[in-house]
Amino acid sequence: MNTENDVPDRKSNVGVSSNRDTIIKGDVVGRDKIEIHNNTSITINQHEKNKLQPRNPFPQDDYTIIDVASIFDFSIEDIERYMGEAIISPRRGIGTSEELPDGGETRTYNHGPYMIDINYDKTGKAKGILIREGLLEQAFTLEHWPLVLSKLGMTILGQPEVVAPAAHLWKNYRGYGIQVRSAGNRSSNIESVRVFKLPA
Repeated sequence: MNTENDVPDRKSNVGVSSNRDTIIKGDVVGRDKIEIHNNTSITINQHEKNKLQPRNPFPQDDYTIIDVASIFDFSIEDIERYMGEAIISPRRGIGTSEELPDGGETRTYNHGPYMIDINYDKTGKAKGILIREGLLEQAFTLEHWPLVLSKLGMTILGQPEVVAPAAHLWKNYRGYGIQVRSAGNRSSNIESVRVFKLPA
């Protein structure tokens, strides 16, 4: 009997159901399906597909700048598969950034009209992101922070912990620091957004 949760053992070409009471012999015929020996097929569940191919943190649409939730803990290689090589990559010392208590490096990328900094820890895993160019021209004020964060794939339930004339800050929102800053004396429009993963 085939079940929706049957997934392949890729070494032995055997699908084993999650309840451990059904063994199905078959052959992997593509990324999404297994051909079963009785001429039927089952679809690999989404969790298995996600293990086969990392989620793209840069959706190809006109609204989303970057899917922030997908980028944390990606490796440099994973990110640069989508972003291309960094234009600069300075080292960061110990304690120079909240998300890099042991140091690391910042890599800067051009992404369409945006310039994006990504902070990596010493193991090469992404821990923080700063969009520092490309927002100002869109004329979002600080009151538009929910809209701007939605362009990063984020829905924030709750007001900022700190509301200042030039910034809205969340010091710890479910394990993340969030900073939305205006250009200050030059303009009241949002100039940069920073999101980082707080150390455990």
